[in-house]
Amino acid sequence: HAIFVDFFGIPAATTKAVALAALRTRAPIIFLIAARLGPDSYRPILKEIHYSVDDTGTLEEKIVAIMNQVHAALEAAISEYPEQ
Repeated sequence: HAIFVDFFGIPAATTKAVALAALRTRAPIIFLIAARLGPDSYRPILKEIHYSVDDTGTLEEKIVAIMNQVHAALEAAISEYPEQ
């Protein structure tokens, strides 16, 4: 049941669950990581994933658009903290 979206330029299988839950409930999607700064120190990094529930586009197109944004946020976090 996976969809494929780019992850560092390579198509990668990912779940639809986050996008489907958001579209069905209209809940916000907040991407969150805790970047380690030291042995007992972390910095929270949050990014809201914006999406539309209007009637334009198919459900599959909306899911792909949302998951592309989630993967972009993950790529940005990995690029900023590659050692983690």
